[in-house]
Amino acid sequence: MHMRYLYATAVIGLATTAGCGGVNHQAPPDARADAAPDGAVPADGAVLPDAAAARCDPSKPFGTPALIPGISSNVRDQGAELIDDLTILFGSDRPPGTGLYVATRVTPTSPFGTPAPLTAINATGAATGPTLTADGLTLYYALTTAQDPGDIYVTHRNSRADAFTAGTRVTGINSTGTDLDPFISADGSTLYFDSTQATGTALHLYVALRQANGSFATPAALTAFNTTAVDGHPVLSPDGLTLYWSSTRTDGGAQGLTDIWKASRTSTAGDFGAAVRVPELSSSSGESVSWVSPDSCMVLLQSDRPGGVGLQDIYLAVRPL
Repeated sequence: MHMRYLYATAVIGLATTAGCGGVNHQAPPDARADAAPDGAVPADGAVLPDAAAARCDPSKPFGTPALIPGISSNVRDQGAELIDDLTILFGSDRPPGTGLYVATRVTPTSPFGTPAPLTAINATGAATGPTLTADGLTLYYALTTAQDPGDIYVTHRNSRADAFTAGTRVTGINSTGTDLDPFISADGSTLYFDSTQATGTALHLYVALRQANGSFATPAALTAFNTTAVDGHPVLSPDGLTLYWSSTRTDGGAQGLTDIWKASRTSTAGDFGAAVRVPELSSSSGESVSWVSPDSCMVLLQSDRPGGVGLQDIYLAVRPL
């Protein structure tokens, strides 16, 4: 069963210091709140009931992003994704080193506990940008090593009670340049990411579709959205109708550094429209989206805006009713 977030509860729980290819990217089912090693999430815990009632007005802009307490550190934190209402997965430069971390909490209104590193993954290099399939069993991430400026890796576990082991490079995706910030669709059929493969220097957006044999086809550049600037951190909305990304482009009211942009379409079979800046999520600092909730009422983003606790922090923004 795919969990649907109880909007008001999630907002209260996450923002206690502040007052939230076209396939559906949903969060995995709810899990038990107690911590588990290396991102293992026992499957015998409390489950939130499905809720049919709307928890926000999707036509309204997101509210002001609020810092998530207990997650950000005094260094760089990024790429956060809510696995369920009680578990958050993200990347960080905190000690013992750059890698993936998981934190849990007892209830949706409790603060998150101390983040724990995914040691098996972190031992192989500097891991960033985690993204999960809907069942919570397959994890994609980017890995940088002394020999490689960035490749996209994948690891799989048989159950959500298991820990993730070190991954392997995704076949057919990586280039001789830098490949970062993967985003996988809920069913694992579509992979978005950014890469320097076309320019050798600036990151641009790419998408790859899974083929019948299970491998990904050759990545295609999203030429409609790539600019002469930097374009990265692609995230597809749950309904497959809106693509978010960050860009240093200067048109459309951009304020400098990386602002958040989006493009929409009326059908997953159609093409995306023009790129539009998302003003309520952008600032004169740098921002990028990392996750959108199943009902599109909440987004997680990373930003180095003033008021944070480190070089880059994780924020939550919610749409009102």
